[in-house]
Amino acid sequence: EGMDGTDDVLGRLKGRKAVFSNGPSFYVRALVEVLGLEAHFDGLFGTDDFGLLYKPNPQAYLNVCRLLGVKPEQCIMVDDSADNLHQAKALGMKTVWYGEKAHPLPFADGIAKDMQGLLEFCTKLP
Repeated sequence: EGMDGTDDVLGRLKGRKAVFSNGPSFYVRALVEVLGLEAHFDGLFGTDDFGLLYKPNPQAYLNVCRLLGVKPEQCIMVDDSADNLHQAKALGMKTVWYGEKAHPLPFADGIAKDMQGLLEFCTKLP
């Protein structure tokens, strides 16, 4: 159990989950394993998985959707960078700005200061 309840919250969030980082995939996998959270994710992706396409490149987002077998409108993009959310919203994804600095923005459907806030946002969705 992480100190912020990450493990618990991930276990309670419905649907398929993936990590997509602008770092290399080996780093993403190592980090998630060290945190003991790999059981919660259907995909752990880095930029090397997509021909070095970085967020917020729309094709990178679409590649993640394709690998998970979902449409953008079925996705919730959670990111600590508001810049990355703008493009996700344009593709039809729900967007959550995550982190201490998060505040309401036109292209953020929700804000979550912590994992509990993320859980609250997601459980209100239809």
